[in-house]
Amino acid sequence: MVYPKKLPSTKKGDLILISAKGQVIRIQLATVPLLGRSTQGVRLMRLKSADDLLAQVALV
Repeated sequence: MVYPKKLPSTKKGDLILISAKGQVIRIQLATVPLLGRSTQGVRLMRLKSADDLLAQVALV
């Protein structure tokens, strides 16, 4: 599953990802790479099953 979203370049705050089945991950934006070879296709959440969906994304 791909969820394209442009994030602010300030790298301040946290990103919260919530799956449809209730899996929650909170990531500091400072730890997400913005530039470089490794930034294409950064995986922030590995869903537990193929039928699981990303239900919500919040920037706090």
